[in-house]
Amino acid sequence: MIVELTGRSGLAPQDIAQILGKLDEVIEIGYSSYAVVSDRKIVLVVYCQRIEDGLTNIKIYLEEADILKKLVELYDELEVEIDEVTVH
Repeated sequence: MIVELTGRSGLAPQDIAQILGKLDEVIEIGYSSYAVVSDRKIVLVVYCQRIEDGLTNIKIYLEEADILKKLVELYDELEVEIDEVTVH
C-alpha cells in the first residue's frame, strides 16, 4: 500500500527537504525531488514544484505507517495544506 499526499506549502523545496531531514537521511533524486532513506531503504519520496505567489506544489509518497506518523509530527513545520490523500 502506498499513500500519496498532494497539496501546497509556503516553503521552498530545499526548505521542505531540510525539514524532512528530521525523519532520516535526505537525498536529492531530481530537480526539487527528494527521498528519505532509512536503513538503506527509501521510505518517503517528495516531488516539489514552485508555483506563483511563493507557493510550492507538493506530492509525498510513502508506504510505512510509522513514517506517516512521524510526518504528521512535522506537519506544522512543513506549512503544508493537504488537498488530497490517495491510497494505491
